[in-house]
Amino acid sequence: SVTIQNLVIEKFASPVMMGAVGSTGGESWLVEGNEVRLNHGVGVFVRSESIVKYNYIHHNGQMGVGTGTEEGLWVINVLFEANEISYNNYAHVTPSCEAGGSKFTWALNLQVIGNYVHHNLGPGLWTDGHNTDVLYEGNWSWWNQNEGIVHEISHDVIIRNNDVRYN
Repeated sequence: SVTIQNLVIEKFASPVMMGAVGSTGGESWLVEGNEVRLNHGVGVFVRSESIVKYNYIHHNGQMGVGTGTEEGLWVINVLFEANEISYNNYAHVTPSCEAGGSKFTWALNLQVIGNYVHHNLGPGLWTDGHNTDVLYEGNWSWWNQNEGIVHEISHDVIIRNNDVRYN
């Protein structure tokens, strides 16, 4: 139960696949109102029972945001709401190896609502690998190098009322 609020988080040398915020912990976290920028790996990476909202997450080396855990363990009840996620993957990690705006794996009841996701080098919003009960609603996903929203190797998704263009 950690709250990270109203901070500038920058220039962490986190490895690829690891977040400047989250990663090894990240359960029951509230990440709100921060600017997360210029970190080497992922900007924000959370686990179960977490909320990430009203953040500006940009210019991170690999990816803006993500969830995940070891294979077979679920990340449960995560909300990403009203964030701006942009210009991520400045390190030019191959998008198929998890790069761009986001990647969510092993999530159960993931809600991605009202985010502005743009100009990422890779997919904008991406669920891949054993996600279920996912909601993508009211997001703007514009000008990403790859797909605006991609949902693969997962099921039970609702994708509604999103504005997806120029990807």
